[in-house]
Amino acid sequence: MTIKTVLWTSRKSKDGKYPIKVRITQQTAKYKTKIDYIPIDVSVTKQQFDRKAGRVLYTHHSNAQAINLKIIELETTLERNFINTGIASSGNMNDFYYWFKERLRYSASVHGYYNWSKLNTVKNKLQEYAPVLPISALKYKFLVDYKIHLINSGHHVNYVADQLMRIKIIVKECIKAGAMELKNNPFNDFPISMVKTEKQRLSMQEIKALQTLLVPTGKQGIKHDGVQLAVDMYDLSFNCAGIRFGDLCRLRWDMISDGRLKYIAHKGTNERNIKLNARALFILSKYLRTERKIASNP
Repeated sequence: MTIKTVLWTSRKSKDGKYPIKVRITQQTAKYKTKIDYIPIDVSVTKQQFDRKAGRVLYTHHSNAQAINLKIIELETTLERNFINTGIASSGNMNDFYYWFKERLRYSASVHGYYNWSKLNTVKNKLQEYAPVLPISALKYKFLVDYKIHLINSGHHVNYVADQLMRIKIIVKECIKAGAMELKNNPFNDFPISMVKTEKQRLSMQEIKALQTLLVPTGKQGIKHDGVQLAVDMYDLSFNCAGIRFGDLCRLRWDMISDGRLKYIAHKGTNERNIKLNARALFILSKYLRTERKIASNP
């Protein structure tokens, strides 16, 4: 395993600076080279950075001493964790929230914002309940107490189950990394159950009542009110064959052409091709911020 502090020259800011990152090169179990980069949240110019030494030049940056100290601390932490655990980690691997952050970093690059946001909400809610949570404290009784806490906070049993299932994912990450033994998994004897709920559908009378809440489009466009936006998006989904909320959030203007909406559902592989009716076109036109016009074929 080798550690080298480098300047990330592939990303340049408007003021001509580049972020500093610590590069970790190590061999995996399959004898493949794995390279990771950990940022230190500091950017400097090329002239302010000594690429050979991996340090900021004292003669070119007024805060070079503090930045270099930050670099040294991160490098030392990586080396110490590698010696102790065999993994070059920048955080406390005995801290359950460390693994939460690692999973969030992975989710941000693989799953996208929607799934990252849901997982981040789970972490924040858990951290609010237990600001400090070492892996050793994550036991059966802790899960029981936390479940009771969520239920007493007024959350539905299915919401509580979803929270616990996402925590279970992080526990599995700990086990895979060797930070927790399989026999110590608190979910081994902790069942997670959900209740079947019946989806309620609005009647046409109720749909028409919602549509009367639409604000007419003015010269400055529609007022961006949260309630108004929610009504419009529900109405749009209704008029586009019931688009799922997740897919609705991913829609882009380039998916609309010739009066049709074409997109690939997040939970599928086939392209959806929907002819937009007059109502859907009306809703979309209110949120169109460019000069592009939506052509319709009634």
